[in-house]
Amino acid sequence: MAVPKKVLAAIKESFQHHTAGGTGGKSFLVTPRSDQSLAQPVRQLRERLSMTQQEFALQFGIPIRTLQKWEQDERCPEGPARAYLAVIAHMPEAVLAALRAERDGIVAEA
Repeated sequence: MAVPKKVLAAIKESFQHHTAGGTGGKSFLVTPRSDQSLAQPVRQLRERLSMTQQEFALQFGIPIRTLQKWEQDERCPEGPARAYLAVIAHMPEAVLAALRAERDGIVAEA
């Protein structure tokens, strides 16, 4: 498979910038604020549903290691994961029913 000319040009430009010691790019330091920790809410949600980490991860299709990192405050759920947890928190039975239906083939793909 041939590499597109635009990709080769971008690689060449990047290499030239790197070897010239250029620092024209912007860099950002992102640090989580302490009040943004979701470790306790995630653990509390799981415990409110009376589930172990393994059960919660399996039932809701979340990798167990991801769940553990959330609960240990090593990572923070963002974007779709955060929205998914909000839906689970408000309507856990509806989420489980939808996942069961999808798993059983009741939900057809669009």
